[in-house]
Amino acid sequence: MNSAVSRGVLLLACLLGGIASAADRPNILLLISDDQRPDTIAALGNRIIQTPYLDRLVAEGTSFPR
Repeated sequence: MNSAVSRGVLLLACLLGGIASAADRPNILLLISDDQRPDTIAALGNRIIQTPYLDRLVAEGTSFPR
């Protein structure tokens, strides 16, 4: 596991650890793709490849392109 992924998992664990009850917990989906470069997603700058579902995830969520 690389350091960026490790930091993301640690951040997620910290965020979820401070939440009291299951009813108050947000729905969090953490997608980790192996060998996926940020410049292969249209929403992150690629003008050739069409990635509508990933673009929607970027628009409605948070991305860590580095």
